[in-house]
Amino acid sequence: MNAFLIAAASTLALTAANSASALNVHVTGDSWGVWVTGLFTAAPVQGDPDANRYDFTDGGSGNPMDFMMALSDGTSVSGEEVTSRMVSTTVSGAVGDDQLGLSEWSLWIGTDDLSLHVIWEASAAPLALDNLGSSGKDGVRYAGGGFDETLTWTLERIGGPAETFQTNFDSFEFIAPVPAPGAAALFGLAGLTAARRRRA
Repeated sequence: MNAFLIAAASTLALTAANSASALNVHVTGDSWGVWVTGLFTAAPVQGDPDANRYDFTDGGSGNPMDFMMALSDGTSVSGEEVTSRMVSTTVSGAVGDDQLGLSEWSLWIGTDDLSLHVIWEASAAPLALDNLGSSGKDGVRYAGGGFDETLTWTLERIGGPAETFQTNFDSFEFIAPVPAPGAAALFGLAGLTAARRRRA
């Protein structure tokens, strides 16, 4: 394979790796929950060839999201109040595997009056998300529960100091589309050309 075709295959594979896909992410605790459906960008994690990070940002469209939480002072926030959000999640494994390993997720939401931010990272091994099969047109559903992880949220109100409060985190659900055959073929082609270069 000539250098031009090698470069073209690598470029196309990189484009596929950083493409956007519609994902569903659902996270819950005892007194809160969030469901985000959106166009997430996907990119491989440097230093971990088996992991992928998915990011979603909505900087103020005002689209409602499914969200509910009781804050530390007893007031509540609902999805209708959310005006901007950023969500990310990192999993290891390929869509279609029996399990995915959840190693990180984060959520930032803003309303007219406050912002909430939390980052969760696995302290030891990634949490196992089991393949529960196809959910139809949406893709493959992965889920796990009973985690009993502790979260520390940062809460900032307009004109007030930042404060923190804790909740638990007990379930995570991730619905991802199966990679298109064209993208899978490009990944295979890129791997083949890389292997040939190493042997040359």
